Amino acid sequence: MKFRKLIVKPLLLAIIFLTAVLGQNALCQPVSENLILLPRARLFDPRVADPQEIQLSARYLLDRNDFAGNIGYSVGLLECLVNDTPLQLRVEASTFLVSKLQTPNFPVQSTDYTIGFPLDLRKGAFSARLRWYHVSSHLGDDFDEIEGIEGAIDLPPGLNGRRDARPKKYAREFFELFGSYDLSGFRIYGGINWAYHIVRNASDTKNFDPWVVQFGIEWFGNSNSKMVSPYAAADFKSKREFDWETDISAQAGIVVGRNKLRRMRVALEIFIGHSSQGQFFLRNDDDINFLVAFDL
Repeated sequence: MKFRKLIVKPLLLAIIFLTAVLGQNALCQPVSENLILLPRARLFDPRVADPQEIQLSARYLLDRNDFAGNIGYSVGLLECLVNDTPLQLRVEASTFLVSKLQTPNFPVQSTDYTIGFPLDLRKGAFSARLRWYHVSSHLGDDFDEIEGIEGAIDLPPGLNGRRDARPKKYAREFFELFGSYDLSGFRIYGGINWAYHIVRNASDTKNFDPWVVQFGIEWFGNSNSKMVSPYAAADFKSKREFDWETDISAQAGIVVGRNKLRRMRVALEIFIGHSSQGQFFLRNDDDINFLVAFDL
């Protein structure tokens, strides 16, 4: 039974992922002059430095000797013109897991599942996104119980019993609103997240605040003319529940491929802030990562 629970969700997401990739490539076509079914091009580009963005990527966490994998994909469902402005509805999902590498069986620490429905638009160099999304986090092989649900827990090696390292029950639903502007190889973006539904532990006394402010900057050098080109990106996320402390994620590396819908990024990444793992969101992480990501 436990084995079935561990493989059912990843297997379903893998099937959805393959179906989406093959189906979108095969069926993308205009339905009418102002309507496109399964559009291929994106109106709002992914935030490449945001570790919680829907993406297909793998990270080696150098300091912790952990592996972090994100299996995600975003599919355009429908695109239409409204007063000559393209408007696009998408569906996206991902599985984000962290596994420890120092033991023979590579135990999974936690797995986060995300599903979202973005509504994007573009007007020249400006693009915007309104998205609803859900995130839920689940413990892996390292833990038996969750604090506040069934009592005591077993902490994995390396966490030293720190209170902020103990897992919390985590599930939230969000609305987010973002704007982005492209200028001469640079892109800047900013927006807000509002968690209208937050699942808490029975033992929690803190009133978790739903507001998050986020902004970032990206630079891609000569990515349209060369097969291999440099890039750099940084993302900043401030959460009111942590008195507006800022989580910082920065990447620098190379891009392989000219088409931003079919390219690979290899980079070093620095992350300073509260953990991207849902059930460990109270934990402060200082990570240096080796990153391989595929923009699809």
